[in-house]
Amino acid sequence: MDLIEFCKRCRRRAFEVYSSSVCRNRKIFLLLVVLFPFLYYLWSRLMLSMQPARGLWDDHPAFYLLEYSLENKLMMLQKSVDEFNANIQHEPLNTDENPFLPFVGNGMFGVVIKQDSLIYLRKDRVLTLPLNYHPIVWVEFELMSKTARALDYVRGVAHTVSCYINDICITSQYYAHRTLPNIFVQDIEVVNPASYNAKVYLSREVFDQDSWAQAEVGSIKLTKNDVGARNGSEEYDTVVGPVVNEFDEFFVSIIAMRIPTHFYAKPKSKTSLQILTAICESDHNLPSSGDKSEVKAELQSLCLKQLKSALKKTAEKVYEEHTNAWQQLWATGISISKSKAKDALNGDKINATMYYVLSNVRSPLDPPPLTIPTGCYGNIHHTFQATNLWNDLSTFFNVQKATSFWLLTLQKQGCDNLVALGAPGVMQAMVLSFGSFKFSSQHLEFNMHPKFLHRDYTFRRLQYGNLTQVNVTVQLQEDNKAILLVALEKSDRPFYACDGGCLDGPVQLGRMKLQFPVKLTDPVTAILYISPDRKHLDDMRHAIHVQEVGEAPAHEHSVIALHKHGHHLGGLPTFFWVSVCFLIIVFHLFLFKLIYNEYCGGYQEKKNFQERHKIRYSKL
Repeated sequence: MDLIEFCKRCRRRAFEVYSSSVCRNRKIFLLLVVLFPFLYYLWSRLMLSMQPARGLWDDHPAFYLLEYSLENKLMMLQKSVDEFNANIQHEPLNTDENPFLPFVGNGMFGVVIKQDSLIYLRKDRVLTLPLNYHPIVWVEFELMSKTARALDYVRGVAHTVSCYINDICITSQYYAHRTLPNIFVQDIEVVNPASYNAKVYLSREVFDQDSWAQAEVGSIKLTKNDVGARNGSEEYDTVVGPVVNEFDEFFVSIIAMRIPTHFYAKPKSKTSLQILTAICESDHNLPSSGDKSEVKAELQSLCLKQLKSALKKTAEKVYEEHTNAWQQLWATGISISKSKAKDALNGDKINATMYYVLSNVRSPLDPPPLTIPTGCYGNIHHTFQATNLWNDLSTFFNVQKATSFWLLTLQKQGCDNLVALGAPGVMQAMVLSFGSFKFSSQHLEFNMHPKFLHRDYTFRRLQYGNLTQVNVTVQLQEDNKAILLVALEKSDRPFYACDGGCLDGPVQLGRMKLQFPVKLTDPVTAILYISPDRKHLDDMRHAIHVQEVGEAPAHEHSVIALHKHGHHLGGLPTFFWVSVCFLIIVFHLFLFKLIYNEYCGGYQEKKNFQERHKIRYSKL
């Protein structure tokens, strides 16, 4: 009997454990159901806290209409942004946007686009000498708004776009004029689709005479003939004073339009206003003694002449001449395939850096003939490898530091003749340095090591003298080997090219792209030679002195995958993702079956269990 009683107790205990476990699981499930909304709320708040801060009105229904109006205004720049030729910054900054500094300059002066910005003059190589004058005119409207800024590298123009709740949009364009080097321009456009006059407020930081020692403030009034049909005041404020730094002393004269406190934008119309500011410098290294009033008078007269020269042109003509000059600079350039590798250098930062460097260099009004820059670029390592040339570009200090390093590097690597030519020469020198192109007295050679040709490159319009432009493309094939494609954009005489070692003999170039293999020599030499002298290239095979020449090996798949996909695994096949989806579906079906058996079939199983035990107990 003791054994039978013991078995009965074991069965009862097992039943109690089973029942309690089912009950406990149900309690846990109910607890999770209750806690899930609370956990979801905490998770959503955490995600929101990680996003950029939103404004006070961002949850207002009209906020979404403002965003729509703003994006419509920015559509004109979207193609340039996609091609890395422009940068857009919303306020606050979106997570996928670059915080590049909104800056305009022409080598004579520069301005950061913010309300309290100063004018920066040249100090040594770059524009870092602050002048305590605020040229920016701020445009305001007393309604809820959404604002974005943009910087167009190819046209050399900064934009500020603000759209308001009543559908009014105000756009300001800023540029340091490239062909009128003493003129800073701000174009204001107000689009008023409403049926009433819109009152628009204008403001400029008040000039603090105490911050500029010995500065003299005055005013002049231009005639109607000087201003022409332009909108704006005929009254202009003047400031002239000395500027002293550790290198020299000189005078600066500023003539700026006196702005009204407000104006009215007519209903269902577009109102435009162009504000010109003339900024002029005297000769440097003035004598320390003597009367300098004559120097100031001559400088003011010159500055007024420059301003009147700009005012004689229409606002459209002023803008067109500036943008055409910038677009001519960008005729030479580089294109590079986008890399998804961490911290990889891509077109957005490359073009932004080139823009900032060009903004610190003047364009000659009468450019001299472009001679062949023998020895440029002199370093065997291309500048993509130099990390200190690719600084963060979000602050004025970092931008000018990177610009100074660039100009110093180009000057010390044999490109000083090109740098002396101004902005066109600097652009040529930068593109040469990207590919380690080097001019000798009789040829141009491409010195980039084959191991770095794991991305697609296109070097546009390399100037070989004044009348010849060469395009060189590096293209990665499906077998992970690179090839070279070479063509002439224009030429005044025949040109020839040969690949590494020049063992295959020179081939005449034309407007159609010719393909060359990438060869690796021992010791390492250039992978391409271009020259107008065929005999010179024929002789090069006997002058290069290499021990071994062969086609460069294919790049490792992991390297190519890293740039294309952001990791070493590369693009996974479709079968892999189908298998993953199948396993996920099977897992969820199995999970559903377990839950169903636990909560839907549990009662029936418990009842059957009790019935079986009742029968057994009754028999006992």
